[in-house]
Amino acid sequence: MKYLKIFWLAAAVIFCGYVNVNAEMVMNPDGNTLWIENGKNIKNGALEASADFWRAGLKLLPDPSGEGFIIDSNSGVDSQCATGRYVKVAPDYPWVVWEITAFTPIPGKSRGLALPIMSDIPSSPTTEFGSNIPSGIFAKNINDRGGVTKEGLCFLAIYAYNSKTNVKYLKLVKKPDNYAEMKSDTAAQKQKIELGDSVTFIVSLKEPAEDVSLRFYRSVYLEPLDINGGPTVQLKPEEGSDGKVWRATVLLKSISGDFKLFKPGEFMIKAVILGGELKVPVWGTNTYPVEPGKM
Repeated sequence: MKYLKIFWLAAAVIFCGYVNVNAEMVMNPDGNTLWIENGKNIKNGALEASADFWRAGLKLLPDPSGEGFIIDSNSGVDSQCATGRYVKVAPDYPWVVWEITAFTPIPGKSRGLALPIMSDIPSSPTTEFGSNIPSGIFAKNINDRGGVTKEGLCFLAIYAYNSKTNVKYLKLVKKPDNYAEMKSDTAAQKQKIELGDSVTFIVSLKEPAEDVSLRFYRSVYLEPLDINGGPTVQLKPEEGSDGKVWRATVLLKSISGDFKLFKPGEFMIKAVILGGELKVPVWGTNTYPVEPGKM
């Protein structure tokens, strides 16, 4: 992914003077949302055009269902495809949220997806998947490490190949309706999370649930991870939250696999929610590097 980031930084410099950052996106639809791409008027354009997304071998198309858009890189060849555009960012809107409803790969071809890459915020987590792209609600805090200090613009990039991905929405919000996150009191000071740290896992939901548990994965190939020798962490409802906020605090003793480092966005948290209205998993990720070395 290193070459991809360099590519997008260069493209962003060229692109800056041409694009209308308000083109077709819905701006401020409510007090919690800075912008949302719902696919209804999504457009692709050449680099010089002031259209929505610059097309570099990748199309974004309205979903025929009327909800969301399709990331279409179904080219039939092993070509890496990308697109992107400038979007507004602000310190009060730290969460980027999207929902994947379906993924259709080309049989026998390698495939991948990185969504979204906030190219101008180096500390922002980058979420990328290889052969397995899961469905569900994804939310990541792009400002947990202070990358956005004032209102401005950021180049949002999408990378995909040999697949079609259905996305219900992509938006920037103050607080997501549903999200999962991991926190550590020492992360900001150390700029990392490591074995021996106390880590709190939090799942916040719009509607109450009866049970919430977590599973863990390395993002690129969705490799399952064990935490402290087990595949799951059971959360408990926060008192007074009516089953909407769930949490667990653990002393991080071990992470399975021979991994030296999980970069921001590589340590994936999958919240499995039972007994509520939400029928899809909620995905979160690490905002600080996670070092799974020996205690």
